[in-house]
Amino acid sequence: MNDKTGAKELTEALKQRLKLPDCSSKGYILVGFPQNEAQAKAMRWEGIFPDYAIFLRAPMDVLIERTGGKRLDPVTNELYHLVTKPPPDVQTERRLIPLPDFSPEKTKRLIEQFERDGVLLRQIYAPVAWDVNCDQPVSDVFTTILSWVTQPARDLGLRTPRIILLGFTGSGRKTQAKLLAQKYGLIPIDCGLLIKTEIQNGSLLGKAMKSYVAKKIPVPDAILIEVIKGRLTQPDCTTRGWILHGYPRTRQQAEMLDAEGLAPNRVVGMNIAQVCAAERITGRRIDPVTGVRFHVAYRPKEESDISDRSLQHPQDVDCVVASKLARFAAHRDELYEYYEPVLIHVHANLDAHTVFEEIESGLVNPLPRSV
Repeated sequence: MNDKTGAKELTEALKQRLKLPDCSSKGYILVGFPQNEAQAKAMRWEGIFPDYAIFLRAPMDVLIERTGGKRLDPVTNELYHLVTKPPPDVQTERRLIPLPDFSPEKTKRLIEQFERDGVLLRQIYAPVAWDVNCDQPVSDVFTTILSWVTQPARDLGLRTPRIILLGFTGSGRKTQAKLLAQKYGLIPIDCGLLIKTEIQNGSLLGKAMKSYVAKKIPVPDAILIEVIKGRLTQPDCTTRGWILHGYPRTRQQAEMLDAEGLAPNRVVGMNIAQVCAAERITGRRIDPVTGVRFHVAYRPKEESDISDRSLQHPQDVDCVVASKLARFAAHRDELYEYYEPVLIHVHANLDAHTVFEEIESGLVNPLPRSV
């Protein structure tokens, strides 16, 4: 029996299995088939078109090591792995035997054969193919695959972006807002800067907030929501979209924003350790002679004269920063819970452009379906 005949018979049997009620109602996950071009084409001939084709990738030495650790208990026929699924006791371990089909030489030949066949398989399934690095914990591989298969197709309809950036002071919210504004023309709204602008302009709301700011007392929510509402409803924000950071800081403020018809369609949780955020801020300095801003952790040691005369902003001292960070930490979980349906998480401890790519992916792609 040649490869084409074998592929045809296997596919016909597979088609009958996929017609059974459990597969037709719940869906299916096909493992180990197709393995070559002939089998893939036989599936297409029978009308079997997968929604997703996931190619698990790992270095050859990792795969050989994984298969080499498999052992069989000849008494119970139970399959074990010396690392990932060790035997329950020493007695069982002593009677385990290695599997002859998983010798390093044979495993290497099988991997090389799949790599050759995988080139054509990748081309056949290109529209639905995705490579996943499986040289990581099983839970991480599962999470990666699940996030991909639960993500709906991208909606081509137009929508005005309304984005909120949540995170510690020092998590890079201003930087990311600036990058998004540059690329997509969105309007960045800094709540703190907005308050200062209103006070400087001498508006009615600015006058109402001036005494609170002077006394370093939080502005009442009733006044603050009017300031935010007034800015987000201006023509530039309603037509181009906006990126808001520094607000909301509590669940109550989030509810007030929604009540005004200004609910965001994306909320970005910029996750970074509190100690890392503190280090980013407390290390900031300015050279009063040149006006150059720098961070003490990245300043060359040979420029010690500049470091000696550098100044630190009063808002960047340890006690002030710690208070700001603690304030956000106290309300972070309730904000994340409230915005859970539109929340995306990013790793804010990476470099700015990598963080931007994570945020951009979460903005342009639909939110994953809940399972």
